[in-house]
Amino acid sequence: MHVTSSERGRARTRWWAQRDYWLILAVSALAVLLLAWRTDLYTTGTAAFADPGWDRHAYRELARRDLLDFKLAPYCWRVLVPWLAKLQPWSLQAGFLTVALAALVATGPAVYGLVRATGASRLAAAAMALAFYALGWAARYPLADFWIPDATGFLLTVLAMWLIVEKRWWAACALLAAGVLAKESVIFAGSLAFTWHLRGWRDWRTPARALLVTAPALLVLIGVRLLIQPENGNDAYIATMPPEISRFPELFEEYDYRQRYTDIVVNDRWAHRNWDDLDRYLFDPFGLPVLALTVLGAVARPGKAARLAPFLLLVYAQLLFATDTQRLLVLASPALAILSGGSTSRAGPRRAQLDAAMLGGFAGVVIVTLFDANDFGAQVWREAAGFVVGAGLGAAGARFGSIHNPQSKIRNP
Repeated sequence: MHVTSSERGRARTRWWAQRDYWLILAVSALAVLLLAWRTDLYTTGTAAFADPGWDRHAYRELARRDLLDFKLAPYCWRVLVPWLAKLQPWSLQAGFLTVALAALVATGPAVYGLVRATGASRLAAAAMALAFYALGWAARYPLADFWIPDATGFLLTVLAMWLIVEKRWWAACALLAAGVLAKESVIFAGSLAFTWHLRGWRDWRTPARALLVTAPALLVLIGVRLLIQPENGNDAYIATMPPEISRFPELFEEYDYRQRYTDIVVNDRWAHRNWDDLDRYLFDPFGLPVLALTVLGAVARPGKAARLAPFLLLVYAQLLFATDTQRLLVLASPALAILSGGSTSRAGPRRAQLDAAMLGGFAGVVIVTLFDANDFGAQVWREAAGFVVGAGLGAAGARFGSIHNPQSKIRNP
C-alpha cells in the first residue's frame, strides 16, 4: 500500500510524541527512585509511623475493614486508594506503597502532557515535569507518608485537567467521577471545563457542557456521603478502633462544616495571623523558582492566568475547612506549571535557549532537594541557588550546541 509523505510525517509526529512520553516516564521513574533512596518512609515499626492521630492510621484501618464499615469522616469517603491497596496480592503496606509509587511516577508524564497541551514547548514542559519532583509537599511528602491518597489525588487532578484542555469530555467526566473517591479536591479540575474554552460572556454552551462533565462527580460526592454516614463524636464506635485512633477521640469530633470553619479560620488562622503566613501559603509549598516563573507566565499570557484563577481559588478555599496547609495548597502547582511553562512564550528566537535554562534550573533544584529530602518545605534560598546554577549550565549547553552545530537547532516546537 502506498504511503504518502504527509502520512509518513504524521506517523513520525506520533512516534516523536510517544518517544517524548517514554523519555519523561524514564526520568520520572529515576527521580522517584532517588527520592525514595533519600526519604525516610513511614513503614510499620518506625517511630514516624507509630506517631498516633495521623491520617495514615485512618486509611490503613479503612483498608483493613470493609470499605463501608469504616465511618470516620472525611477519611471514610476516600475509598479509592485503600480499595486499590486492598486488591493487591501482597501485604497492605506494600499495596499502599505500590499505589503511591505508581502515581508519583505517572505524574511526571501527566504534567508534561498537560503543559504541552496548553502550548508550551517540549523543553518547558519537561522542565515542569521535573519541577513536580522538586516540590517536597507534592512528591516527597506523599512518598514518605505513602498511606495517604495525596499522590493519587494529585495525579488524577492533573489527568483531568489535561483531558479537559484536550476536549476529551467523556474521559474527563469518568475520571472526575472516579477521582473524587480518592480525594474530593480532584473535582477542582472541573473548573477548567467552565473557563478554559470559554469564548465570551454570551457563550452559554461551554458552561452547559461543563455542568454535564462535572455533574457525575458531584453526584458521586453526594452519594458516598449518603451511603457512608460518619460516626465522628460517637465514643462507642471510636472505641472499636485501634489505639492509634481510639486514644484520641478529640480528633474525631462531630464533622460539622460550620464548626470546622469557626475552629480553623476564626479561632486559628485569623486569630494567629502573622507575616510567617506568607511563607506557609506561598514560598514553602512552591519555592521561589516556580513562583517567579508563574508571575512571568501570567504577565506573558494574562488570559491563561484568568482562566486558571477559579481553580486556584478553589485550592486555597480548602484552608477554610482543613487544618493542613502546604500539603493542600501544593495542588495549585499544575496551574502554576501551565503559567510557568508559558513564561518564555514571548521570548522570540531566544525561547529555546531560555527553555533549556529552565530545564537545567529545575534539574538543579531536584539535586539540591536530595540533600535534605525529609524537609518537605521549600529550602527557599538553597533551591534558588540550585536553579540559578542549573539554569546557567542549561543555557550554556544550549548555546554550545547551537554554535558548534548550527545546522541543527534545538528541536523545541
